[in-house]
Amino acid sequence: MAKSAIPCLRYQDAHAAIDWLCEAFGFKKHLLVLADDGGVAHAQLVRGDTMVMLGSTRDDEFGGRGYSAKDPEGNLWNFGSYDPGADPT
Repeated sequence: MAKSAIPCLRYQDAHAAIDWLCEAFGFKKHLLVLADDGGVAHAQLVRGDTMVMLGSTRDDEFGGRGYSAKDPEGNLWNFGSYDPGADPT
């Protein structure tokens, strides 16, 4: 079974981004983990079988191995080992 790509984004105002993504595209909050400073440590938004993960911008890494690269037009692609659909056992 093929795995789908799950976009993972960081926003300076993640709370506003969550509200906008839900209103503009019909995403629903699946998981919201707040950071100690009031920002978003991690959020998962879903729409049907599509998921978007996001959080507030910060200087440290997200909880998984990751790789980022820019494509020829300057878009930043992030790939990571974290799989929100994996069995935690």
